[in-house]
Amino acid sequence: YKTIALFIYFYNFVALFILKSYTMKIKITIVITFACIINAFSTRYYVNSNATGTNNGLNWQNAFTDLQSALSVAIFNDEIWVASGVYKPTSSNNRDISFVMKNTVNVYGGFNGTETAIEQRNLVSNPTTLSGDIGQLGDNTDNSKKIIKILNFTSNFVLDGFRIVSGYDWSETGRGAAIYCVNNTGQITINNCIFFNNASYHSGGAMLIKTSNITFNHCNFLYNSSYNYGGGAIYCANVSNSNLYFYDTKFIGNTSRRGAAINFSGHIINFDRNIFSSNTSSSSIIYIGDATEFVMSNSLVAGNLVTDNSSSILTCYASRNNVKKLINVTFAHNNNNSSLGPYYEMIYNANGSINMYNSIIYGNYLTNVGRILNKVATFNCIIQGGLSNGLDANPNFINPSNLNSAPFDVSNFDYGLSANSPAINYGDNTYVAQYNSDLFNNVRIQNNVVDCGAIESNSTLSVDNDKLDTNYYFNNATNVIIFKNLENKNSTISIFDIMGRLRYKTVLKGNKLALNLQKGVYFYKINNAKSNKILIYK
Repeated sequence: YKTIALFIYFYNFVALFILKSYTMKIKITIVITFACIINAFSTRYYVNSNATGTNNGLNWQNAFTDLQSALSVAIFNDEIWVASGVYKPTSSNNRDISFVMKNTVNVYGGFNGTETAIEQRNLVSNPTTLSGDIGQLGDNTDNSKKIIKILNFTSNFVLDGFRIVSGYDWSETGRGAAIYCVNNTGQITINNCIFFNNASYHSGGAMLIKTSNITFNHCNFLYNSSYNYGGGAIYCANVSNSNLYFYDTKFIGNTSRRGAAINFSGHIINFDRNIFSSNTSSSSIIYIGDATEFVMSNSLVAGNLVTDNSSSILTCYASRNNVKKLINVTFAHNNNNSSLGPYYEMIYNANGSINMYNSIIYGNYLTNVGRILNKVATFNCIIQGGLSNGLDANPNFINPSNLNSAPFDVSNFDYGLSANSPAINYGDNTYVAQYNSDLFNNVRIQNNVVDCGAIESNSTLSVDNDKLDTNYYFNNATNVIIFKNLENKNSTISIFDIMGRLRYKTVLKGNKLALNLQKGVYFYKINNAKSNKILIYK
């Protein structure tokens, strides 16, 4: 009925336009009115696997119990809200059935089933999972081949707040087990999504991307894998001019023959505030086959492992004159354990030069002739072994791991700068004008001069130091947070690990809180205030 109504309104307004006037004023009026009509007829559909009402999808009480039901009725400009639960593409054993997204129909997860606004969601408390485990639980071989398909979109689309897990296609042509994203001219935005335990033999363990423009915000790619063409987490095919932007995104524990985290050949690829850790490959962790623009900023690449003597952590074949920049990036304790001895540099750039600014290169493997960088021009960097315009010094990380431990997850360590680090105020402000937040989204320049590396020094609360903030400090000897000026004694405190997972939540009854957590980096937030960072090292 919505389609018919829209057609009638559109037909009437076009007829009015033709008969009455060709003036710009009438044109604008028609366009605005038509847009309002479309919006007026848009519908929000609700999905809740535990709903017990009439299941017509029009409110939480009567929500659909299956996401496929909502997708089957949604049309242009509708949206879908999905409550916490596990949703599968099919109740059968047909591995070729997927959640096929619809052009302009935005899909949001993370609800508890009572919300009236997106801002009311609590994604940690309400995990919403799209699972490919349709057969025998725990047996990947009978799972969905592609959990989600995004195909031929011409308008903008948002996917937000889902855990996309256990897609599996180990056939010779298997690709994009979590999301298969092909031939989209509209802007696709993927927010707050976790891609876990997806595997494809051919390419793109989690995602296969062709001819698409995608922005990722606050996403995690965890323990995905591929083999043949690479891209343990993401494979972006070289037949397209795709544009990919990654903000506050983590690539942890992914594996592949080439490009364990990502294998990219396209137009533009930008990384800002990303973590690459514990990924393993025989060839490379980050592989840039071609790009007219490749920029990585405020990012940490640490604890990754490559195993072949001709492999590198970052491999770039982008053309000589294309834009290639590394800005405030930390590469630390990445290893190559080839028994033949590594031949290629930790960062291998084949054509032209990568410009590296305000960055730290420390504790990584050296080639059998001692080189660590190939065709990389450095500016105001801390580099072990020394290069032109770089300082050869220990950056004095707060609580780092070590080279021989790779692959390891940086969640258990802290690559911020100690108070005596030579990287503090060693950078050049000129290079950070467009990248003014550090890895943890704190202000990049805090003492007039930018630091080197991914983490600005004053964004880290020093251990047993109450000078950085007069309201609290953390005593590592007793594992107690002490709040000195807490206004509301009944405030709620939430503690998250570095992966963003909620580890502890309680109501404060006084000005002290004892923690019982393993050593590592954590963030705590009181009510809705800005989060603060603590390090437990005992």
